[in-house]
Amino acid sequence: IEMHVYKEYLFKPQTVALYSEQDFIIKFWCYVFEEIFSNSGLSLHWGDTHPKRAKNEKMKMKIDLRVLSTMNTKQPDLSVGEFAKKAIPSKLYNDKLKEVLISKFHLNHLLLSGLPQTTTVIPLIQIMGFSCQIYVLKYLKGFYVLQNIHNISFPTTHQALKENGIMNLISSIETVKVRKNK
Repeated sequence: IEMHVYKEYLFKPQTVALYSEQDFIIKFWCYVFEEIFSNSGLSLHWGDTHPKRAKNEKMKMKIDLRVLSTMNTKQPDLSVGEFAKKAIPSKLYNDKLKEVLISKFHLNHLLLSGLPQTTTVIPLIQIMGFSCQIYVLKYLKGFYVLQNIHNISFPTTHQALKENGIMNLISSIETVKVRKNK
């Protein structure tokens, strides 16, 4: 809300048109994620880094956001996120493929450690500009299934604020912290 009151210029179309991927991360998404994940036993690792599993498998994929467990150092990577300035089809599908491949390694490790197939899922976050999609990857009856569970937007207008845009954003992102399969 403070952004809309004190930094309204951030949402003007002519200003948004100039933003880079990093502008979206730093100006909007970073604060939201850090607040939601504070005191959760999870740590956010920002920047193009290699998840531990991907490094071990010699996959040369860097991820924009990693959600790490601060309690389990053997399997710290729990979720991944990718960011883009805007929704360009090639970027969308390349990022999603990268996230799914890395998440598959995480999911396989969790399943091999004895967690039940029916309730174990790996959340993925894909953000393009002000749009956010949250998926879960699960293993069902011999198949890996990617399910879209939330399509949300960062509230950029006063109308979006009135329509509970902030609460919708927070509750959707919170599903990444703990997600049970239905």
